[in-house]
Amino acid sequence: MFERYDFEDVKQILNELTQITFTPDGIEYLATRVNQFRQIVKLINKIEKLAITNQLKQIDENILRKLLYGRTNIETLQKTQEIYA
Repeated sequence: MFERYDFEDVKQILNELTQITFTPDGIEYLATRVNQFRQIVKLINKIEKLAITNQLKQIDENILRKLLYGRTNIETLQKTQEIYA
């Protein structure tokens, strides 16, 4: 069984491996979802690609939920939400 990474562990890993800014709630969300370093690295790679595609400057929990559950085009998702709001 793997020991879970806590908030500070994930924060340090993100600071060393990516230049994307994560909010505290985004870091906490990741900390509850990963328990292996390899998982974190794979998620960072996916998040970086999606952040660049969607021109995101900062990643929070809400954005992470959308990115990690297959809704990769945040702009389209936001426009759809505006139409149905």
